[in-house]
Amino acid sequence: MQGGSSGIGYGLKYQARCISDVKADTDHTSFLTGTLSLKEENEVHLIRLSAGGTELVCEGLFSHPSEIWDLASCPFDQRIFSTVYSTGESHGAAIWQIPELYGELNSPQLEKITPLGDNVGKIKSWVCLSLLIGAHFV
Repeated sequence: MQGGSSGIGYGLKYQARCISDVKADTDHTSFLTGTLSLKEENEVHLIRLSAGGTELVCEGLFSHPSEIWDLASCPFDQRIFSTVYSTGESHGAAIWQIPELYGELNSPQLEKITPLGDNVGKIKSWVCLSLLIGAHFV
């Protein structure tokens, strides 16, 4: 390819298993990604494509207590998302809210809106999204 494109990258501290676009953010191209580390504190990254479209910028970095196996953004609120996680002994899911950032990268803790309980078996990722959407209508 002549005059080829170099692509855009973003580095995480730990391995990630999942990424989700933030559908409710209609003003930006945004993503959430969650790390998968059994021994270290996991993280959720809020990433946005820069205005010029040349780089990915971390808009928020949040601690998550367990390894994240899947996540889904809320289709109608850009600050709400759900995770399916594993503690190493059990699986669970929860709905979270991103705190107001006020231009800070090192922001306060995620607010757990609803824990969806622990389960000895694996929780399907589509269940997490269904519960996230259903929680809005309850």
